[in-house]
Amino acid sequence: MRDGIRANGANHYPATPYTAYRGLPGSNIQALHTYFTHGVSAVDEPVARTQLAFAFNQRWLIKGWNLLFLKGEPPPITPLAEDKVARGRYLVDTLGHCGLCYTPCNLVAVLALLMLALSRRTRAR
Repeated sequence: MRDGIRANGANHYPATPYTAYRGLPGSNIQALHTYFTHGVSAVDEPVARTQLAFAFNQRWLIKGWNLLFLKGEPPPITPLAEDKVARGRYLVDTLGHCGLCYTPCNLVAVLALLMLALSRRTRAR
């Protein structure tokens, strides 16, 4: 969940906000897992097969993405109940992961997002 690796060892795509989830304490990850496995009813619908254009359909390339964007150790977790600013930062940056979409990114990320948007546009025609 924090490192972008699925249970079977495959990489998650960066659309899964694992770079933000690095700040989740283990107890919150366990609470989320419990909620989604026991508190939310399953929907009996087939899952559509992912159809990404090349090179986005190559999960092994995510290792390069992680080298660029998955930096160091997870941030230290501060006692949130005592510090309102830290709690707000945690809610926005970690659980809400707002900064992943709403902050400037470097040229590599911009080009990757542009290529993804163009591949979706071409496929929609």
